[in-house]
Amino acid sequence: MDGRTNHSEAPDDDLVVGPRPKILLVDDDQAILRLLAAGLGRDFELSYASDAVTAVSVARRERPDLIVLDYRLPGGDGALVIDRLRTFGDLAYIPIVLMSGWESPWSWEQLLELELAFVPKPFALDTLRAEIERMLPAQVAA
Repeated sequence: MDGRTNHSEAPDDDLVVGPRPKILLVDDDQAILRLLAAGLGRDFELSYASDAVTAVSVARRERPDLIVLDYRLPGGDGALVIDRLRTFGDLAYIPIVLMSGWESPWSWEQLLELELAFVPKPFALDTLRAEIERMLPAQVAA
């Protein structure tokens, strides 16, 4: 699932209008990527990365509306990915939902300042989906 995009058909549903929001899923655990793909693929256009370097590359290529980012990754941690994205003007403000099996590397105040959401692992898909919907820009989620 590294660097690939899911261009599956939108559901046959009268409520689906226009393109689906694009989400980049970043996790080095393939089982988690499969779980996220199954749980989110119907409503979102998904792309994937399993390490820090690929995450930045895919974000630059795909221009996602939101990134779900595991904190501990090969090739650098979530902080490195965020720092790199912030150096690209057009990627600097992509909303990010940070996930980790460890405690958040930042305080709640820092998360708010960085405009990040945090979802601890293990997570409930409904909890993650709620954070995704909360963090998606209004013009994308509508």
